[in-house]
Amino acid sequence: MKLNESLMTRRQFIQGWMVSMASLFAGSMFYPFFRFLTPRDMDAGPAEVKLPLVDCNLAPNTGKIFPFGRKPGLLIKTDAGEWIALSAICTHFECTVHYDSGTHEIVCPCHKGFYDIQG
Repeated sequence: MKLNESLMTRRQFIQGWMVSMASLFAGSMFYPFFRFLTPRDMDAGPAEVKLPLVDCNLAPNTGKIFPFGRKPGLLIKTDAGEWIALSAICTHFECTVHYDSGTHEIVCPCHKGFYDIQG
C-alpha cells in the first residue's frame, strides 16, 4: 500500500481523536452526576440482629450511636421502652444521622433530611 492510499487522512485521524477525547471528558464529567441520581444498591442483610444490651442505660426517648461492623448503628429507646436499632448511615449522602428526641425523628445533618423512627 502506498502512502497516498492510506485508509484515513491525517485530518480524519485528528477529528476522530478529538471526538474520542471529548466523549471521554464528557463521560467523566457526567458519571458522578448520574451516580448521584441513581439509588444505591443496598445489601439485603438480615432482617433481625440480636444485640447484647450490656451497659446500655438509655433513658426513654433517647438515641445512641454504636459501632456495627465497619459502619455506625443507631439505637433508640422509645417512650414506651421499646428498643429500635437502625443503620446510622443516611442513604442520600452517607452521613451519620442522629435521633432528635424533641421531634421523635432521625435527622441527617448533611442535607437536613428527617425520617420517622421506623426508618
